[in-house]
Amino acid sequence: SKARELQKHEAPGLHAMVERLSSIAGIPTPKLLLVENPSPNAFAFGRTQSSSYVAVHSGLLQVLEKEEVEAVLAHEIGHIKHRDVFVMTLASVLPVILYYVVLYFGSDREDRGITGFLVSFAGAMIAQFLGMLLVFWLSRKRESYADTFSAYATGKPQNLMSALTKISYGISHAKH
Repeated sequence: SKARELQKHEAPGLHAMVERLSSIAGIPTPKLLLVENPSPNAFAFGRTQSSSYVAVHSGLLQVLEKEEVEAVLAHEIGHIKHRDVFVMTLASVLPVILYYVVLYFGSDREDRGITGFLVSFAGAMIAQFLGMLLVFWLSRKRESYADTFSAYATGKPQNLMSALTKISYGISHAKH
């Protein structure tokens, strides 16, 4: 994404927001990155809470009001607080594991003909599908936790709602 670390002197207000929100979350302050990209977006990543980053697209800073940017930052810090990168990375391998487990144990049967293979393959596909549904459910749950943290940390859930409206629908001035 060609992100670069945003120095404190370049954006003292953003750094102050991230520091305050991290303090509320009880986590070390993540490094703040800037991505020169017109799309209004932000994301968090990192292996642990102490080695995490929050990246903000330049388009987000152009489209959103200060309070909305803070709400989006709080949402991303909520992901770090709840260790979502780690949780979702582990969860994302579940469908593949289920697929191979069912395929392996299914092919270990006495009936190794085409019927046995087809039953094993169908079972593996169903297991993978159910695993993917679980990952989708977990992803929505983690987004909900991040939204809840944003509302808690900022005290104004309407700021995140307004920001998400602008981001999702390209509305430049959503009403609060």
